[in-house]
Amino acid sequence: MTNDFWEKTYRENASYLLAVCYRYVENKTLAEDLMHEAFLTAINRFDTFTGRGNFRGWLRKIAINTALLYLRHSVPTNLPPSDLSEEIPYNYSGDNLRSVIENAQFSTDELLNIVNQLPSPFKEVFNLYVIDDYSHAEISKILHISEGTSKSYLARARKKVQKLLYEMARKKEKDLHTCYSDQILTGIDIVFKIDKLASTEYHTGYMEGSDFLYRLFKNLQGIELTPLKPLNFAD
Repeated sequence: MTNDFWEKTYRENASYLLAVCYRYVENKTLAEDLMHEAFLTAINRFDTFTGRGNFRGWLRKIAINTALLYLRHSVPTNLPPSDLSEEIPYNYSGDNLRSVIENAQFSTDELLNIVNQLPSPFKEVFNLYVIDDYSHAEISKILHISEGTSKSYLARARKKVQKLLYEMARKKEKDLHTCYSDQILTGIDIVFKIDKLASTEYHTGYMEGSDFLYRLFKNLQGIELTPLKPLNFAD
């Protein structure tokens, strides 16, 4: 393939692949380096793309594998932190965890921040299963853990994410009541909305069917981040 082809491919996919890498490593500068490395890998391995699947999906897998390879050599995963076993506190009588989360709105940045609060290897499993559509069988092969361990890590990550969402939703509710004490906010039943004035994406946990929490974070699959330095295809 020509440089023109890869320059076009880069323009169309760099922001998307940067966001994919960022979900795994959090640091944007590092994520951009990994995104560039993933692109170079794609160029060198283009002959392995059969053309039967989605090209962007193929690029995404390379980006994910690149980020995971980096983490494998830089982050110890043999001693999972114990703080994920903490119980979710219910500080208000009559609280329903799901309804509190469903009736809140979360920006993309807030959801990313919650994912990035998960320690390794819980974050990797959560990303792979919830956002990137990998099965536990696939995760076990990628991370070199058993399927049972993958399921256990996901369950503990989910519990931590629920706790963080709940606390954030309660804080939002408290702030709204403080600012608008004369208003009663009812449940919001939209899946996705754009705040046109602020150009900010908001997501809610109100979903019909499936796992409400997983579908909330599924919105992160298609986000994009602007690269700071373009890849040079001149050489």
